[in-house]
Amino acid sequence: MVRYWEAGLRVDMRKVVIGLACAGTLAAIIATWFASAPDIAVLTFGGMCVGGIGFAAGSALSVWRARRVGRGVADQALALRALCDAMPVTVSIKDRDLRFVYANEAQAKFLGTEPGNVLGRRLDILLGPGRDGPRLDEDVLRTGLPLKHVAERLASADGTISDWFITKVPLHDSRGRIVGIGTISVDITERNVLVRARDAAERRAAETQAELASAIDGLSDGLLLLDKDKRLVASNSAMRDIYPGLMGMLVPGTPIQELARANLRHGLFPEAAGREEEWVKERMAEFCDRPVSHEVELSDGRWLLLHNTPTASGGHCALRVDITEQKRIELDLQQAKDAAERANDAKSAFLANMSHELRTPLNAVIGFAEIIEREMFGTVGNARYVSYAGDIRHAGQHLLSIINDVLDLSKVEAGHFTLNEAICDVQQLIGEAVRVTTGVRGEAGPALQRDIMPGLPLLRGDERALVQVLINLLSNAIKFTPRDGWVLITARRALDDGMLIEVQDTGVGIASEHIETALSAFGQVEGPLQRRHSGTGLGLPLARALVELHQGRLTLRSALGQGTTVTIHLPAGRLQPALAMVSAA
Repeated sequence: MVRYWEAGLRVDMRKVVIGLACAGTLAAIIATWFASAPDIAVLTFGGMCVGGIGFAAGSALSVWRARRVGRGVADQALALRALCDAMPVTVSIKDRDLRFVYANEAQAKFLGTEPGNVLGRRLDILLGPGRDGPRLDEDVLRTGLPLKHVAERLASADGTISDWFITKVPLHDSRGRIVGIGTISVDITERNVLVRARDAAERRAAETQAELASAIDGLSDGLLLLDKDKRLVASNSAMRDIYPGLMGMLVPGTPIQELARANLRHGLFPEAAGREEEWVKERMAEFCDRPVSHEVELSDGRWLLLHNTPTASGGHCALRVDITEQKRIELDLQQAKDAAERANDAKSAFLANMSHELRTPLNAVIGFAEIIEREMFGTVGNARYVSYAGDIRHAGQHLLSIINDVLDLSKVEAGHFTLNEAICDVQQLIGEAVRVTTGVRGEAGPALQRDIMPGLPLLRGDERALVQVLINLLSNAIKFTPRDGWVLITARRALDDGMLIEVQDTGVGIASEHIETALSAFGQVEGPLQRRHSGTGLGLPLARALVELHQGRLTLRSALGQGTTVTIHLPAGRLQPALAMVSAA
């Protein structure tokens, strides 16, 4: 600021000298003009006064102008200082001895002191020796060349390590001599953290992309990625194995239409013969806004599953799966199923044909045994023969029962069992079953009880089949219940207006894990060497099959040593409508 004042004063002094010269010249002219006048001293003094006044006026004007310029420069300096102090970068000026002549607030804070304490001191005094700053300053002073954007890691006065971009420029006076160094430093620590984070994210993304590409290429299924224009973006090696004729075409930018037409030229899709362009349009239509899948057989015998899925960017992912082996297995399974069905039909036909061959002689054996047992044509002569005849009749009846169960179950499994439906009275059905099983139970069996809700509606069903169900359930219950136990059969309305028939016993029971075995055909819970009771294992599965033919369901609840409960649920549709409404009223 002083230099600016001196410059202003120097300019105005020239004007003062010129003014004085003009005033002196004017005084000399006046003195010469009036040289003969008696009052020449007065005139001379007047000229000197004019010159003095001019000098004084010029001096006062110069001082005023210099002060005005100085005030403007000072105001600008204050504004510049305020701006530098507010900047988030460090700004400093050093003289040729590398002493601070100016430091802004950020620079003073980095140095751990106030701006006023920095002036006149060197950096190595403030922060200690070993810094690169003085060396860089000396390079600038020596070469006169600026240093721009030098990256350096610095420790501040409090020990904080941070990264900086440093710019140093030489400062010149009016004659071009280097009088100092100006330094501006920008803290790039946060920027470097962000850059490192970005670089790490980019590396992770690149690694993930490489792993993804490797995984895609390692897939056993063919994969194509298409852009929104249905042009190829990427493909894997499995796709080249599936379509070897496309080896040179599976490059980015290839339209999917060209790939489809190339496959047609190789005759890979026999279904497209004679309708090639229509087939191509159909394939292009499968790249739509929803997933599309279908199977196709190739001309070389392979089967492919074609699956196209839209992507979020408007493109598509095309998956090609070789399902040839799966198709072969499906064909084998279908052939095995067909063979099994044919065998089952043959078995059913055989059993149906054998029913007459088996039942006729058995009925004859049973009938003749009964004649001998009753001695209808006279005495046999020996009581033991009569007993043997009774044994023959019982054995024949048992064998006939087994044959009937086998035939009925085979008919049900083959779907050949036809219900002979009629209107049935539940009480009569239960009575018939109890009568038959009571004869089998004899005097040594458990107590057999019944509990039937009065006013039950009539049922629509096959009377013989329903009685057979109840006989099977009661026979099982009696068979597996000791003589000091009991068997109870009940019938009541269900909560859904159907009908429930239950057979409960206090027998040996069945473990929960064996219940499904007991309900399966020929399933027997006990092993053949540990069996304590005879039977074919057809009673429960036949009962369940016959109940299901009536649109009902049969369930079994049991536990070892706690007895068994078998529940039959017949739907409301099997009840007589009129009687059902009367009962409900």
